[in-house]
Amino acid sequence: MAIYYLSINNISRGKGKSAVAAAAYCAGEKLYNNFNGKTYNFTKKEGIIHTEILLPANAPAEYKDRSTLWNSVENAEKRKNARLIRDIMIALPNELPMSECIALAHNYVQKTFVDKGMCADICIHSPQHEQKNIHAHILLTTRPIKEDGTWGAKTHSEYILDKNGNKIYDEHRRRYKRHTVYITDWNARDKVEEWRKAWADHLNAVIIDKVDHRSYKRQGKLIKPTIHMGSTATEMERKGIRTRKGDINREIKYVNKRITSLMKRLDELDDFIMKMESIYDKNNFAMTLIRLHENGIMFTGKSGHTLSTLNKASKLSNLPKLIEFVQEHKIANLSELKVKNAATIETLSIHKEIVKKKQNRIKVLKELLNNYAYYRNNKPVYIKWKSITNQKKKDSFYNKHHGEISLYQTANRLFNTSLDDKRITPIDWKNELTELEEATQNEHIKIDSLDNDISIMETIIYNIEKLVKNELKSQKVYLGRISENEPKMGKANLDHECNFQI
Repeated sequence: MAIYYLSINNISRGKGKSAVAAAAYCAGEKLYNNFNGKTYNFTKKEGIIHTEILLPANAPAEYKDRSTLWNSVENAEKRKNARLIRDIMIALPNELPMSECIALAHNYVQKTFVDKGMCADICIHSPQHEQKNIHAHILLTTRPIKEDGTWGAKTHSEYILDKNGNKIYDEHRRRYKRHTVYITDWNARDKVEEWRKAWADHLNAVIIDKVDHRSYKRQGKLIKPTIHMGSTATEMERKGIRTRKGDINREIKYVNKRITSLMKRLDELDDFIMKMESIYDKNNFAMTLIRLHENGIMFTGKSGHTLSTLNKASKLSNLPKLIEFVQEHKIANLSELKVKNAATIETLSIHKEIVKKKQNRIKVLKELLNNYAYYRNNKPVYIKWKSITNQKKKDSFYNKHHGEISLYQTANRLFNTSLDDKRITPIDWKNELTELEEATQNEHIKIDSLDNDISIMETIIYNIEKLVKNELKSQKVYLGRISENEPKMGKANLDHECNFQI
């Protein structure tokens, strides 16, 4: 079954990235970067199925060459923090032949990006794993191309005018106020939504099981999405090594499966109750349960059926528990049972939302604590590297301690982006994590209780249907015998004789 996956990342020079390096990696080629004088060789990379470059009509033909295209992009950007590439990765449907996957990716990129003026480099990967993971990297240019084939500007500046159309002078900065205007709409907020929906539409045109580009929350679904594993964690899981991300995903999948199963049972129960309302209208459930138990004993002698031979009927052996349930919740008839069922659905939804929020926070805290170890252990190396003033010595030190420095920088970026107050408090995180995990377990206990309520309601409605049908069948047989033996008996007498208790 196809899954929906689309991620968007920006490759920028400010983060130490290179357009040529990204293209070489995705295509599995050896490319030289004219801008920084470095060569990137990824010719040993396996699993690359297909590569192609798509160009808009006004792009130079030489951009069909990967090295020429991305070196041109590098040279067009002068700023040290310039955004070089927009990298989009999509998951392709495993059930389609590879030729159809290639065509699907080609059509999506052509219509969504190239026809809008972007150059696109498509690289389709199919890693050789037990589980297929066919995906495509789509590298997109961020500058428009002018009619003469040269790179255009990304933005231009305009004066801010007052209500009379006059320029506004900023006395503090001693200049007229201006604002930046983007040449294209490629950076507009709604573009991501548009691109995501376009991919869903292209997928749904060729697959049977339809997908939705929206999150579960936006779709109104209670289930919680799993987290992206990443290549390292995925490879470890394939080798049978449990990972933190894998454990989180297993917990999320378990909760999702549990909630989905309970919701399905509640929906089926609601349909069952509506069906039974047309043939059962008594208003004393407690007496009905007692009568059902007596009927079960009666059926033992008359028809060879016992409570134990009827599916789920064995639970009627705990008659006091069932009677306690209907009395505690003031359920006297099917309408009130239906109200209880609806309330259970609502309560289950509330608990699901609570668990989801707690799981989200637990995921964040575990990520913070995991990165704190990298932050603490590698900070001295990072500080030493920063303190070196001689550039050659600094570069040499970096080459020897690249891993430690990268781990520290990654952790530090996480803290800077995810912590509102920027304070690093691992002890507080551990305490909060412990409290949340205990609270989550309590929520699971509450869900277990709802599961028990659902089982009791299923037992009640199931046995009402089965045993009522048996008594109605017995009544029909009885009426037939009376008709054969006493054909002259009046209708009033028949009705009186057939007044069974249910």
